Amino acid sequence: MKCNLALFLTCTFILAMVMGPGPGLLLINPDISQPNPELTIGGFPKLYAWGIFWYVIQIAVVVTAYFLVWKDDEPETEVEIGPSARETDHD
Repeated sequence: MKCNLALFLTCTFILAMVMGPGPGLLLINPDISQPNPELTIGGFPKLYAWGIFWYVIQIAVVVTAYFLVWKDDEPETEVEIGPSARETDHD
């Protein structure tokens, strides 16, 4: 289960890294020669919204991996450290 999720998150992160600043810009960037090109999405420039969308995907992948994949399977055990040899009196 953990291995499948890790692989999915890795592929999603790589896709987000490529699509954010890479070929995804060609998909979203309007053709200026068209009459009345749509330059905004909800009042934000399309390129800005596209980049922010993929950065949010990257953050979601990292947070998911932190809580679900990068956990130790073994519970932490506390180790009690006694007094060192220097602190004890040897008579």
